[in-house]
Amino acid sequence: MESEDSEKEEHKVTKANSPLAGLFSLVIYLYFIIALLFAFPYFNYQYARQNGFMNWLLLGEIVPTAQSFIWPYYLINSKPSLAWTEAEKQNLSHFHKSDNAARKVQQMANNSNGSNLSQAEIAEYLSLSRMALSEAKLVDLQVLAKAHPDLPYHYDNEYIASFEMYHRSIAGNMDMASQIKSRELWDKWVDWFNENKSDIHMPKRN
Repeated sequence: MESEDSEKEEHKVTKANSPLAGLFSLVIYLYFIIALLFAFPYFNYQYARQNGFMNWLLLGEIVPTAQSFIWPYYLINSKPSLAWTEAEKQNLSHFHKSDNAARKVQQMANNSNGSNLSQAEIAEYLSLSRMALSEAKLVDLQVLAKAHPDLPYHYDNEYIASFEMYHRSIAGNMDMASQIKSRELWDKWVDWFNENKSDIHMPKRN
């Protein structure tokens, strides 16, 4: 009986110290080391930068901590960041300036609710519209292709074309057909952009 018990005990010791068990322990150890030394500080920093210090102070022990312990998920699903030259970033500033002007144009149009604008508002509306068009024409389409392969086509044939058509309607004494076409092109641009904005990758603005 003692011999059998001894053999069983030896078997248990051998099983506990098997190479597979040791490898598993090492993997678990490395997993938590990476989570604590790298993932935890990284996700806390990102949360504070994106949501503000006060939000991080309130929720920093919950959200980033949870993210740090599932770091393989973020590693697998992360997309490699594009390298942007300073010249490309400078060129994209025209894209953002045009977008800012276009947003103000649309805001003025929405706020008017079909009522007549004052002379001062009309002047501002036209000035912003011209700015949106002039800045858009300075954007290099090849730079946009780096952000999304289909972006140049939609930007040139819908966004820019919409403003060109609108100014053509003004030159033609408010030609209604051109205004309708301008609106259709703008709606196409907005629909495409909203559907694809998660896949459009541009460098962060300074």
